Amino acid sequence: MRLRLIAAVGAVACAVALGVVLLRPDPAPPLGPSAALAARGPVLLIPGYGGGQESLQAVAQRLRQGGVAAEVVSIGDGTGDLAGYAAAVTARAGQLVAQGAPSVDLIGFSAGGVIARDAATRADGRALVRKVVTIGTPHDGTELTTLGALVGSCPTACQELTPGSDYLKQLPVANGVDRWLSMWSSSDEVIRPITSSELDGARWFALQDVCARQIAHNELMADPLTQATATAFLAEAPLPSSCTV
Repeated sequence: MRLRLIAAVGAVACAVALGVVLLRPDPAPPLGPSAALAARGPVLLIPGYGGGQESLQAVAQRLRQGGVAAEVVSIGDGTGDLAGYAAAVTARAGQLVAQGAPSVDLIGFSAGGVIARDAATRADGRALVRKVVTIGTPHDGTELTTLGALVGSCPTACQELTPGSDYLKQLPVANGVDRWLSMWSSSDEVIRPITSSELDGARWFALQDVCARQIAHNELMADPLTQATATAFLAEAPLPSSCTV
């Protein structure tokens, strides 16, 4: 009798799990940048939750030293509607193209990568964008948002970054490894699970695959390997294969 009960419970658990898999909606079809790869233009860098710009300004300066125009897009405190920020990024990209830029590239840090993904896949943004780099980005959300909800402090962006949110589910996956680079650190303590940084359809780059050192979430943009990898991808150069950059 006991064995039959255990078997029955196991069967129910399997059925429930199977039902979850079967009921999970398919991801939106791949969409994204369509500007000519040869038509490289300036880079827009997008901050993450909280809106901090300092570490992104260092990356922008590195790009400028290499002869590439770059600017950091302000998103205020970064806790508002991510779609609204994406619209602002698209509008700025449109201004630059209207002023003569052949295209724009996007680099998004943390939640800024989700914003970049939104901007590059919306109807009015695809033709403006050439390439997208996301760094330490919770493409499938992060479990840390549940902590904010527990203490009653989870603003709009926090809610949208919750795993399974309606906002995240409607975002398309990437449209090719030549257009998208998804980069992360396996020691990132903010993106949980770390597999949330793995954007389907993009080129994946785990920093620890080429460099064993620990890189925390808030250290990502200042890390020389991160910077070298992002700039190499945008320049269509080989990505780093060691810690030496």
